[in-house]
Amino acid sequence: CFAQPTANHSNCSLACVDTCAAGIGTRPWLITYAARLAWASVLALWCGWFMATRESRSPSDVILAYPLRHYVLWLPIMSATVAACAYTWFISLNGMPVSANTAVYNTTPVFVFIISVPVLGEKVTLKKVLATACAVAGVAVVALDSNPPACPSTASGEFEFAPYAWCLLSVLLYSLYEVGVKKFLQSPAETYPVANSLLLLGTLGLVALLLFWPMFLLLNSLDPTIDLYEELAWPKGGGLQLLLVNSALDMTFNLALILLIAATSRELAHLPQPTAF
Repeated sequence: CFAQPTANHSNCSLACVDTCAAGIGTRPWLITYAARLAWASVLALWCGWFMATRESRSPSDVILAYPLRHYVLWLPIMSATVAACAYTWFISLNGMPVSANTAVYNTTPVFVFIISVPVLGEKVTLKKVLATACAVAGVAVVALDSNPPACPSTASGEFEFAPYAWCLLSVLLYSLYEVGVKKFLQSPAETYPVANSLLLLGTLGLVALLLFWPMFLLLNSLDPTIDLYEELAWPKGGGLQLLLVNSALDMTFNLALILLIAATSRELAHLPQPTAF
């Protein structure tokens, strides 16, 4: 959505050019931070629900299952984890073919499964192992079968491993986020899991907005010749519209994911077949 492939990047999802989507495609932190703003807006929905149900809720209903200090600790950690995941993923897009990025990223259920066994005590069953393996193998086959042309990360056209490393790091971070949300920020004791999912996503976004804005100053202070450098400026042209569309899609996806995590086991939540539940 943020790039139009150039002649030298015929299969790249993001072309490293300033004219691409008014420069938005080469500003991964701006895209990441804007998505957190969309997350924070979900708090308005939760507040509406809270006010509308204040007469019908019972005093015994559990809104927050943990002490406040627990959330003060884990909300910033989980917010930082998922923000770093998004940031590293957008970086990886600049140097990888879309198919290769998809293949790497869809190994997420494998890492979620591995992490959730010791952290959450997930039972290792044959069905889960086979479902995870089949999903990853299927996505990899579909993504790589098209045999796309090379997508060079440098002007010389030489292959670079860095984008793949960024993508793998993003996969690991997102796996930790999925398991961490279930372990530290959701509880079976909550009376209203759907409403609490709104509260959780909105609060994660609000924490990011309040704590992580200095990243703009840090990235802007880098040498402009460094790949991670980002200009501190308002989006130009149609960049703002693209930013809003991406943020809305990001918020919708992550809200659905949190609802799914609350209802199922973590590794199945990341698989594309809902009938496997």
